[in-house]
Amino acid sequence: ELSREEEGQAARAIRAAGHTEMMRSRVAVVGEGRAGKTSLHNALMGKKFVETESTVGIVETHLEVLEVKETCVDVGSSNSWQEYDKASREELCEAQAQVAAAALRKQRWGVASGGVESVPESRHGDAGANIVMCSDKNGVVKHGARAPEGDDAGEAFGIPVKLNNSLILRNLKGDPAQQGPLRLTVWDFGGQRVFYTLHHLFLIRNSFYIVAFNMELLQPSADAETKSKCLSFLRFWLLSIHVHTSQEGSKKTMSAPVMLVGTRKDKVPALSDHEYISKTLFDEFGDNLAFAGVRPHRTATVSSGTGLLWYYAVDCTKGSDDVVIQQLKNAIHDTILEEEYIKQKVRFGWLAVLDELQKDKRAVISFSELQGIARKCGLPSTQTMELEEEVRDMARFLSSVGQVMYHEEAGLQNQVVLNPAEFLCAAATKVICDFKIHLNNEHQEARSQEPQLFKLLSRKGVLDARLLPFLWKMWPDRHSELVLLMVKYNLMVPVMKEDHNSEEVRYLVPAVLKQTPQADTSPPSSTKLTFYITFAPPEDFEAWEKSQYVTLGQVAKEGFAPEGVFARLVGKGVAWAQLTSGLVAEQIDHLSSSLAKLSYGGSHSFMLQWLPRFGAVRVSLLVDSSRVVVKKIRDQVDEVLQECLPNLRAVLLVPSDGGARPGGYGDLGTDEPLVLLDGKRGLVECVSRGVGMQVGKGTYVEVRYLERTFAKFLPPRGLEEEFDVFLSYRWNPVDSELTAALFDCLSGEVVKNRSVEVFRDRERLEEGGNFKVDFAKALVSSKVVVPIVSVGALKRMSEMGAASMDNVLIEWSLTLHLVAQRRLVCFPILLGEPLNEKPEENGACVSNLFQTGAIAALPKVVPEAVLNKVDDLLESFRLSPDPKVRKLTVFGLVDNLVAHLGVTAWDVEMAHGGKTPYQHHREGYKKKLYSHCCKGAMKCLFGAVDSHAKDAGNFGLGQGIVEVGGVHGTKNTQNEDLEEAGGLWAMMDGEKPGTLVGVDMEEGQQTKLEMEFEKTRGNLDIAQAKLEAERKVVEMERRAQQAEMALKAQQADTERKAQQAEMERKAQQAEMERKAQIALKAQQA
Repeated sequence: ELSREEEGQAARAIRAAGHTEMMRSRVAVVGEGRAGKTSLHNALMGKKFVETESTVGIVETHLEVLEVKETCVDVGSSNSWQEYDKASREELCEAQAQVAAAALRKQRWGVASGGVESVPESRHGDAGANIVMCSDKNGVVKHGARAPEGDDAGEAFGIPVKLNNSLILRNLKGDPAQQGPLRLTVWDFGGQRVFYTLHHLFLIRNSFYIVAFNMELLQPSADAETKSKCLSFLRFWLLSIHVHTSQEGSKKTMSAPVMLVGTRKDKVPALSDHEYISKTLFDEFGDNLAFAGVRPHRTATVSSGTGLLWYYAVDCTKGSDDVVIQQLKNAIHDTILEEEYIKQKVRFGWLAVLDELQKDKRAVISFSELQGIARKCGLPSTQTMELEEEVRDMARFLSSVGQVMYHEEAGLQNQVVLNPAEFLCAAATKVICDFKIHLNNEHQEARSQEPQLFKLLSRKGVLDARLLPFLWKMWPDRHSELVLLMVKYNLMVPVMKEDHNSEEVRYLVPAVLKQTPQADTSPPSSTKLTFYITFAPPEDFEAWEKSQYVTLGQVAKEGFAPEGVFARLVGKGVAWAQLTSGLVAEQIDHLSSSLAKLSYGGSHSFMLQWLPRFGAVRVSLLVDSSRVVVKKIRDQVDEVLQECLPNLRAVLLVPSDGGARPGGYGDLGTDEPLVLLDGKRGLVECVSRGVGMQVGKGTYVEVRYLERTFAKFLPPRGLEEEFDVFLSYRWNPVDSELTAALFDCLSGEVVKNRSVEVFRDRERLEEGGNFKVDFAKALVSSKVVVPIVSVGALKRMSEMGAASMDNVLIEWSLTLHLVAQRRLVCFPILLGEPLNEKPEENGACVSNLFQTGAIAALPKVVPEAVLNKVDDLLESFRLSPDPKVRKLTVFGLVDNLVAHLGVTAWDVEMAHGGKTPYQHHREGYKKKLYSHCCKGAMKCLFGAVDSHAKDAGNFGLGQGIVEVGGVHGTKNTQNEDLEEAGGLWAMMDGEKPGTLVGVDMEEGQQTKLEMEFEKTRGNLDIAQAKLEAERKVVEMERRAQQAEMALKAQQADTERKAQQAEMERKAQQAEMERKAQIALKAQQA
């Protein structure tokens, strides 16, 4: 037994240490279905082989759903893997027992271990530690400890201490050099391909991977096709692990360790066959960077005795009696202990929380509940740390090591998934599976109760929410959390309903879309242009970039497109098509597992086709306006990779003849060259630098050929002579998405028998150009400007001073000058804060901008630096600044900008049924808002084009600028003519300020509006004349002031020069007197 003195010594050692090594890892057993993964898993666990278990386990469990069998084991000194119930383990007790034993060993025998020194008794005794004596079976941490004082403060605050005498004594008797047990979580992945879309959720760096394969498929007697399929599957798994677990942006960092394991050794016993298989594996993968993570079997039995094989050959029928199984376990143990992450330090308080979480049987808890558990376990760890801050750090850490799943984005930051495998995976596989092969009890019930809806899911990949009570009956209270997670990971895409008042809720499930008939895989006959999307690991991407072209044959051999990447791309496309062109349910008939016909902006139609043979996507553009589609698809591909495959690279390729072959490229040969469109040495970069490039083997062409042949894929060089609509916005997620949608929508419109030209900086400005000059050229040459005035846009302006610069405010100030001169129509879109939990009463998903106080809080300071820059820009275009704009403060500039007819997003109503999930409702609201904005901008444009004066739709906003009150829409008592002319928001016939006038109106309403408009024209002309006279007077006064200032400056300069001359004269005289005195003294001496 421990003495009281030793117990105190142990407690002080634990407090002094404060943390322990994590000593945790995951072993994932992956591979093709029927490869013997479950038998291998059981053999590792020491279980006896049962023939029927393997068959039933794989077919009924692992092939039916992505069943991740989670087994917790302790790995002792003899590498015997002992299964344990994680809910019953007290890991805090065990970790602290090791620390205490190390300290007591030094005290008793002078033998230290693990770098732990003997800790002297604190003058404060055991203050600051929550100490409890516990038995082997249980022990509850006592809470409410007082904080330490003096030197101990901030070090031991809140550390829970559990003293388990028997565990401490057991560690005292053990080997001092022996580390604590290595805890492994063993996952047995199902092998059905339809589930591979979930891999990015669970293939993490802090893991060890066993890739199992059937040796019978690679033995010498196997036919070539069988070998090829097996090697293809192994290549898939090796590359999947490599791209998911390598450190982003680094080729030097090794990916997670992997061991290849060949099963069915009892069927392939010959050592020569084992050596043949090893050579086959090395010849196939030896040069692949993904193979660098494979650990060979260095003590394998070969024909010559003991040698090296590139895999472990096992006989699962022998279970743990197979010596290779034990060698495999030893190798796994030793390899994991070499990993850096295994030595990560974890605070004792965090271990105490983890103990509590492992006992919790719930699938999900709220973040506030996690905070409550943490508080009971003694967090925060120091007095200087806030509880919420440390709990978020802990949640991030536990998520990174796979113990929980935690996300910080809106809608998900308030929940913590305690068992990601059982919760998300199991729920997802009730929706994502091959219904032709597998039909479990939940499916059968849904099929019998809702046959039409189940048919819609199984045949078209559309999930109606009315099926969820059947499919997710195991989680009746967690449907909303599951939907959020499924949508986040692009496993489901909300389908917008045509009737906004309907409570119908549906989702597209891209991974279970119907199969495409072979006859439908050729490109459409109406194809105008073609390009390809291919994927590759970084090292292969660099090789392609260096050569500047590749062939489809190279793509098939060197590229890598994980399962599910096409489904995710389709999901992105469907979501965007709904927002920009109103995709309706009938168009889903054009979607399948390898084909999607979509349209962006209503007129940019195209088709995506998955080519599994090459691991590539063929994009057939059905219209000539290719640039909008190419840019958007490029952005969506990047989004997919960033979300789930950050270590993979995407490459856009164009046929070397320009991609304009009528009818597409259905017969493109595997040796025909494809030119890289983007990248450091791609087509766009070469043309921008004015150099040629390789477009095929031995074929170098000049830049003029590139410009002529690939013109429709190249971004425009320079700015257009004129733009119809100028989109002005701040770069942030909400405003950027809105302007991207408007760009697509408006670019598909037609005015005066031509396409609408839209300026959005990301699509129009060239790299290396002068942004502040080019944007001004575009703005001056535009007819309508659409400024996005949001809380996010105004935030940066709130701290501005006279000398501050802000590009967005420059744009808005220049807009006001141009509006005052009747050269431009202003159509602002106003947004408050995004609402992430629930909508407003009218269904709007943004708050009222004016109620946020963002405009009222703007500085009442004249931004001289901004206005001076605008003056310079106006002068460069031979335009005069408006004197009233020149006097406005930051607040005044914004307040006058929003005093124009436009859209207030919080007034866009959207029916919200109580059963409609908020995320689904929000997507519908965005679709309606974007449509309103597009229609309003087009009405302004039509008016501007028809009037030539560019003032249509503004109700005389060209009459001048006024500093109005802080309340939007208040009367301007300073100038009745301006008020009568309608300088503020239209308030006709009781319309409330901020109402969208002129958009979606009935015919009678529109007629009344036109009459009112005509009625105000006379007043407008009078007001305009007065303002013009005032402007001339102000201009004369300004010139007089400038002349007076110049005269004063000249006089001051003359006076300064005279003073300087006088000072110089006096200095010379003083110098002469000094020299005379020196000479006199010298003469006297």
